Amino acid sequence: MIKLRFKYAKKGPCIWVSHLDILRLWQRTLQRVNADVAYSQGYNPHMQLTFALPIGVGVESSCEMVDIEFNSVDDMLKLSSDIAKTLPKGIEIISVEQPISKFPKFTKARYHCLVKNQAAIGNKVCVSQLLKSLNTQELNVDKTTKKGTTTINVIPHLFEVIINDEGDNISFNLVLSAGNEFNIKPELFLKSITNDEYFIPEIISIKRLEIIT
Repeated sequence: MIKLRFKYAKKGPCIWVSHLDILRLWQRTLQRVNADVAYSQGYNPHMQLTFALPIGVGVESSCEMVDIEFNSVDDMLKLSSDIAKTLPKGIEIISVEQPISKFPKFTKARYHCLVKNQAAIGNKVCVSQLLKSLNTQELNVDKTTKKGTTTINVIPHLFEVIINDEGDNISFNLVLSAGNEFNIKPELFLKSITNDEYFIPEIISIKRLEIIT
C-alpha cells in the first residue's frame, strides 16, 4: 500500500464546486487515468481519499490537500502528471509527495481578502478607523450554523491582521481560527467590522493561502 499526498489549487469557476463534487471529481479522474487506487473493505467499498480541511464554496485556495492510498504506483511523477492533465480547468496540482504521517490537526488558516469599500469615505481614513476598532478585547458578531444563531467574540479567533489601502480597494491579510472545533470565515470577520459610517465591504475576492496547525 502506498499513500501519496497531492497539494492542489482550487480557483476560477471551480471555487463554486462543493466539496462533495470535488470528491467525485477526484474519483472520476483516478478512474480515467487507470490508477491502482486502494478501496475500503465492507459492503460499500470506496476509494481511500482523505482531504485536509477542504475549503468552502466561493473561496479560492492554493493549499488544498488530499491523501490517496494506492495498491501500487509505478512512477509517482508520471501518475501526478496524468492526473493533472485529466483534472478540469481550475483544479491545478502544485506538488505530490509520499507523506510520513497522517494530516496534523489544523486549527488556523491564512487568507487574503480584497474588498471595495462602499462607504462615502476615503480608504486611508477607513483603514485608520478599522485598525482602531480592532484595538479591543471584544468584537461581537452573530454566527449562524445548522444549530442556530449565536453571538461570538471574533477577537480570540483573530491571530493576525494586516490591512492595506490598495487604491480603489482595501486588502486584508488574516489568520483566523479554522477546523472542526471552531471555524471563522473571512466573510464573518468582515461582517464583524462593518460600520455604516466608514466601512461597508463589497467582497471582490477571498483566497486561502495556508492551513496551519
